[in-house]
Amino acid sequence: MRPKKPVMKPKRPNLITRGLARLKRKKLVSVYPELTENLVKIRSKDPEKRQQALRELRHIANSEAVFAIIKTLKDPTAKVRRAALDLLIELRKIGKVIDKTETPTIVHALLDKDLEVRVSAAALLGLMADQRAVPALIHALRGDPSPVVQITSMTALGNLGNPLARIPIQDVLLQNEDPLIRNCAVTALEKTRKKNQ
Repeated sequence: MRPKKPVMKPKRPNLITRGLARLKRKKLVSVYPELTENLVKIRSKDPEKRQQALRELRHIANSEAVFAIIKTLKDPTAKVRRAALDLLIELRKIGKVIDKTETPTIVHALLDKDLEVRVSAAALLGLMADQRAVPALIHALRGDPSPVVQITSMTALGNLGNPLARIPIQDVLLQNEDPLIRNCAVTALEKTRKKNQ
């Protein structure tokens, strides 16, 4: 009897590979060769190459590029995650739409070990205007040990204007002695009040 050959499961393509496949199906590879090239670079083992790819995707900024940028929020290197969030903030500020189905991925970045990633995630959520981010921002406001994350979360909550944010922001105002944090709380409360008139 012959020994049985081991059954090999096919490798599941990662998100970037699926993005490349989607580009090929849409016949966009030849239209956006630099997009294809940078999607390949994002898969590099070298964090510097991944950051370089993000910088180059800034100039493309179509939905496929934004999708790839968001997927790098799960990168193992903090500086790549920071670069991705900073790029998303920049794109949002110039009017690029970030699909709200990506909100959970960005919310997850609020729990990152890296302080700058958490700060950038809170800032981006405030710019996206997705009310589903409110509970996570309230949690960051109440639970994050960094005053910078608390301030950024408060600002984001003020930008979103959700009335659920009033009580947590008022708690910060009443319980905190730091004038900068108190001033930020007053501003966020005022923005929330104006948006709910």
